Amino acid sequence: MEKNILKITTSNPDLGEAVEELEIESDAEITIGFNTKYVLDALSSISTENVIISFEDDLSPCVIKPTSDEKYTCVVMPMRI
Repeated sequence: MEKNILKITTSNPDLGEAVEELEIESDAEITIGFNTKYVLDALSSISTENVIISFEDDLSPCVIKPTSDEKYTCVVMPMRI
């Protein structure tokens, strides 16, 4: 994550690599890794287009919430990269 840009990269020996950049609202710079399956599970349960993803640092749990529903919260632990 760089200032106002979230760069998502994935690599799978069987499927190849992919890179996506998204505009975000953030001034932080951090590199953090997650198991793709866990993040996709959390995001697939959310029906809104926008989500809030918050974390303290690259080893702290990540909290994923929809912007419109305060009842749903998902916590995903990062991996060391």
